[in-house]
Amino acid sequence: MAALPAQPQAFAFWRLAGIVGLVGALSLACFSPRFVYWRLLTVNLPVTTSEVIRAQAALKQLADPSLKFSDHTNRVLNWRLLFPVLGHVLHVPPKVYLALPHVGAVGVLMLVAWLAIRQSPDVRLTAALTSLAATCSWFFVSTGWLGYFDSWLMLGLLAFLFLPGWGMIAALLATPWIDERFVLVLPLLGATRCILQPSFARSIQAISGPRITVMIVAGVAPWIAVRAGSTIIAHDETTLGYLTGLSARQMAIEPWIYLQGVWHGLRFFWVPILAWLALEWRSCLSRASGLTLLFVGTLAINLFIAEDTSRSMSVFVPVATAATLMWWKRQPLAAVPVSIAAAALNFLTPAHHVSGNGTWPIRFVHAELADCRTPPLGMTAGHHFQRASAFIRQEQFSEALEALAITLQLDPAHDEAHHVTALLLTKAGKFREALSHASSAVRLQPDNLNYCNNLACIRYYVGDVEGATAGFELILKKSQPGDPFHESARASLEDLRRALPSAR
Repeated sequence: MAALPAQPQAFAFWRLAGIVGLVGALSLACFSPRFVYWRLLTVNLPVTTSEVIRAQAALKQLADPSLKFSDHTNRVLNWRLLFPVLGHVLHVPPKVYLALPHVGAVGVLMLVAWLAIRQSPDVRLTAALTSLAATCSWFFVSTGWLGYFDSWLMLGLLAFLFLPGWGMIAALLATPWIDERFVLVLPLLGATRCILQPSFARSIQAISGPRITVMIVAGVAPWIAVRAGSTIIAHDETTLGYLTGLSARQMAIEPWIYLQGVWHGLRFFWVPILAWLALEWRSCLSRASGLTLLFVGTLAINLFIAEDTSRSMSVFVPVATAATLMWWKRQPLAAVPVSIAAAALNFLTPAHHVSGNGTWPIRFVHAELADCRTPPLGMTAGHHFQRASAFIRQEQFSEALEALAITLQLDPAHDEAHHVTALLLTKAGKFREALSHASSAVRLQPDNLNYCNNLACIRYYVGDVEGATAGFELILKKSQPGDPFHESARASLEDLRRALPSAR
């Protein structure tokens, strides 16, 4: 392959950054996260949405990496310890920790663009390959499902497949502690690298097949030893607990859902893989048959190991990247236009998350922003305030306080919720807590005489006679004689002055 013309490194970096920025922004615009559900991370509601259910557990694990999870969804985190341990030791803030998958997504796209531009001077191929990578399930999950580190799994897979020996070793040692699916793809990646190296000898370090095998075994041996030893000796139930009932759960998924999951994992990024396999069958039958068996076996294992089938297919993104480059190497006149068309179709055709027996579309950003302005009923402050009112009518005051707390989490400026909370806390004798909410209600609506009267009364209950006196005097100034609050405030002041002659 002819060497690419020399160019300033700064120019090359900014060109890559420009491509990645445009592609990433376009992908986020066409396939936007469901931002509205991110609010659930700070609200005390039962959470089942993929956007935050993992994030809640991830933040607990960040605070205490030794924490063990027993629920089916988060049990896998028990051994995905690289980022929790590093984050805990380095005191990474929770918001920064949840942003790490987004940082990893940028890194993946930069690496894919860099790999493409190293092999081909055709910027169209770089843009197309980067676009294909940015319109797969891993990108949607990493940018939309908080607490999922799929982007760093992709970086580990790409490092093993394309980087020199040091990158392979680093990936082998680190990535299993990010996501164990890395280990399941290694045989296919090792075979792909062996086929890839001769075609790109100037840019990919040549490592023999036996040496790659030794590196894989030695690299993942520590992880396997720790997992196996923990299961056998320490009776850790993470692995067995996850596998228990797995076949029953997977058999409950409809076959056509599996097909949808396979498709929506990569969509038109499957085209380069099929083209490359076809070329292999034409050039070497024995190699092609072995490669196909590895491909089918890897697909089957990853398809049935988890219920989120579209996400599981993301492990083929590095293989698809290599397939695109090898296809370009052999048939550039076909590979470039077809890759461009495949990238365009990935942007133009619908994408879905597929998990269990459910699928849901990934929508344009304007639709998701509209949902933020008009969120689902169960995520509105008004809905939970109505629930609180219903509980009060039924004299279920504890439940009412819980609903009011959710109301204020969703809308801290809900003055009526502050006022009613203050009333209920006063009824329960929790005057100090009531004072805070009553003060907030008056701060939000300073002309509401009902709020002012409630605040003045609570100040009296906590022993702040001067504050109570000032509050009642303020009501007198704001109201007219004959007004119920005016008369009530005047009577309260008279009572205060009789009880405490020093009161103003």
